[in-house]
Amino acid sequence: MQRVTRKAAIPSVAATAAGAVLAALLAAPAQAVDGVTVEAGRSTSSYTDVPVARVGLRWDWAARPFSAGGWYLGGYWDVAVGYWRNQSDARIRISNDLVEASLTPTLRLQPEGNPGFHPFIEAGVGVHALSGDSITTLRDLSGHVLFGSVLGIGLRLGAKGEYEIGYRVQHLSNGGLREPNPGINLQSLRLHYHF
Repeated sequence: MQRVTRKAAIPSVAATAAGAVLAALLAAPAQAVDGVTVEAGRSTSSYTDVPVARVGLRWDWAARPFSAGGWYLGGYWDVAVGYWRNQSDARIRISNDLVEASLTPTLRLQPEGNPGFHPFIEAGVGVHALSGDSITTLRDLSGHVLFGSVLGIGLRLGAKGEYEIGYRVQHLSNGGLREPNPGINLQSLRLHYHF
């Protein structure tokens, strides 16, 4: 009988989590989902060269906790799966490509009224499960589960506000739970279609 070590089991747990999120994305009833997102970006952290691609689903919140001066604060649940292509220098590269699954509640400030051409700003903090815990010898994330903070701006377009284009900056780290904790920074462009 082959002994499975904890370290070997963790990547399979992250891969299983990513598979479960993907299955949920594909199996979710269309009437429950408010939109679909495609995202492409790249790491901006030193000693990393990691393009990132994600696809996700969004569920808008019905509540609007703040409204004043023609603007309101709303939010949504962002569930995504991603693929990180590790193109870092081969001399310091540790991991191959990574798979990611994430859940991020996001707050958004946007104008009231008819859609058409509306700017927005958004921020969120979520949880990310990765299939690996290191990118390079100088970028050890120290865990498969990371916390991600995101700040974004964008425009909602279309007669019904069905299209969005946005720019995001994101920081992922283990939140200081383990050392080292250099984290990784990402920038990305997002396209969203609202059903």
